[in-house]
Amino acid sequence: GGWFFARPRPLREDFDAKMPKWKAKAVGGVKAVAFDSTEAFLAPVKAGLVQATIGQKYFGWGYDVAIVTFDILAKGRQVTPFIDSGYDVVCQNNVDTMLSIWQTQNFRQPLPACSILP
Repeated sequence: GGWFFARPRPLREDFDAKMPKWKAKAVGGVKAVAFDSTEAFLAPVKAGLVQATIGQKYFGWGYDVAIVTFDILAKGRQVTPFIDSGYDVVCQNNVDTMLSIWQTQNFRQPLPACSILP
C-alpha cells in the first residue's frame, strides 16, 4: 500500500510525464513518503501525491557545524561523538511554511509539526 522514495529524480522533475502510472495510483490512494525536503521535492507534497517528506536540518550542515567547530577550537567545548541535528517532516499542513523557509532562506523559522504524525 505504499512507496518510500530516496531522492527520486522523477519527483524533482516532471513526475506527470515520467511516472504517469505511479501518479494514477497515488491519486487512487497509494501512500508515498520521500526522503529530502528541498524545494524541488515539495511540489508533489503540495499536489497531494506524496504524503510526507523527511529532510535533514539543512541550515545545520553549514552554520551549526561552523559554530560547534569554533566553540571546540576557541572555547574548548566538549561534545559527544554524535550530535543529533534533527530532521523535518513536511506534509500538507506545513508544506507552505517549508516553501517559505526555502524562498527566504530563513532556516531558523520554526516548522509546524506535520499533522499526519502520531
